[in-house]
Amino acid sequence: MKQFVQTPRQTYFRLTGYAGTGKSFLIIQLMKWLLNQKISFVGGSPTNKAVKNLNKLAAEAKISIEAHTVARLLGQQPELNEETGKEEFITKGTDSIGGYQVALIDEFSMISKSNFKDINQAVWHTPTKVIFVGDAAQLPPVGESEPIVATHEYINHEATLSSVVRYEGDIGKVAEEIRSGRIYNKFLYSFKTTRDETITCLSREDWLECAIAFFKSQEYKENPDYVRFLVWRNKTAASLNDYVRTQLWGEDAPDYVPGDRLIAKIPVFRRIPGAKGKNKWQIVMNNSEECEIVGDAKLETSKRDNAVLGVSPMSDCRKKPTKWEYWSVPAKTDDGLKLDLRILTPDSEESRQLMMQELRERKRWKQYYDTLKSFDNVPYSYAITTHKAQGSSINYIFPDIADMLPCPDLQKILYTALTRAKVKAFIPQ
Repeated sequence: MKQFVQTPRQTYFRLTGYAGTGKSFLIIQLMKWLLNQKISFVGGSPTNKAVKNLNKLAAEAKISIEAHTVARLLGQQPELNEETGKEEFITKGTDSIGGYQVALIDEFSMISKSNFKDINQAVWHTPTKVIFVGDAAQLPPVGESEPIVATHEYINHEATLSSVVRYEGDIGKVAEEIRSGRIYNKFLYSFKTTRDETITCLSREDWLECAIAFFKSQEYKENPDYVRFLVWRNKTAASLNDYVRTQLWGEDAPDYVPGDRLIAKIPVFRRIPGAKGKNKWQIVMNNSEECEIVGDAKLETSKRDNAVLGVSPMSDCRKKPTKWEYWSVPAKTDDGLKLDLRILTPDSEESRQLMMQELRERKRWKQYYDTLKSFDNVPYSYAITTHKAQGSSINYIFPDIADMLPCPDLQKILYTALTRAKVKAFIPQ
């Protein structure tokens, strides 16, 4: 990698390695060398979770780095394509990635085709060198069969770490066995409690009870990545989240309680005062960013103007109440931003979905996205999908194996889930 950095007219380098092969160690050594050589560099990753992990890695090595999400490095904000009805991430200002001599992009398995295209456009006419680091055996971006960075022809300089030099106990050996065994893409690995108990198998009843004990601990209050349920399907995450809340707050608890943890399923937007048209919205919480409720939620109402929204007079939406009912929830993100979330009640959310369906069918894209962005999609985060967990390190994981079994990427989702664990995995049987 040092030779690559010092060689002109070479743009891309790919460092590939499975869990435990020493990627993190090499990246830290490279960062130290870049600092000593006074070569400007920036760290990047597709998600906030992965960026936090990169910063933590640097802090543990006692070095100071700058790291951002790929979208921020590219200066991107979502913008409506009025012809297709899709929102596309467009570079609004000057991207910053081309201002560095080296960009270290971690967790390349999460880089989508559109991400790579945008990175390529940003550095094409600059001397910036991009080093991608990742594990091709992890889950690819949603809707894609493989990580584009693992195979793209533009990346013709690479190194592969093939020898596992560090196992986090027997759990690392099991993860390696699942990754390397072709049979496990179709058949479930036969989990057993390992000798060191870094994998512990429990009955489902005991599995749930054990998880709740972790969620009730002081350690969880201080570190939201202390424990998580990991799943494949959103509906399973919702069910487990409801279960955790019942155990934490009681069956009759309000929908939103101070101390509850939430995660942005899509970006959270707010209007920019005085702005109009395509530029009137800005992102205040990124996709997969988390927050904690810090005060009592209040039930509020907001008028819904069907005429302005372009709803047909004959629409079923017209039969619904003309006001949105929503919870105003005071929250604080993990980065310290305070905001009031706007979360619709179930009845109002049902009305919104009907309205958005009609607006889609009538191709009223501006009204569709205004309706989408006006309220927040922030479910609880005690249980999250394994896709959402990529790039993070969690002390104790509780993967719902039964939920993952129908996943078409069974081998990758199990491998990705197990390699999130820093200490231990509890497996239900």
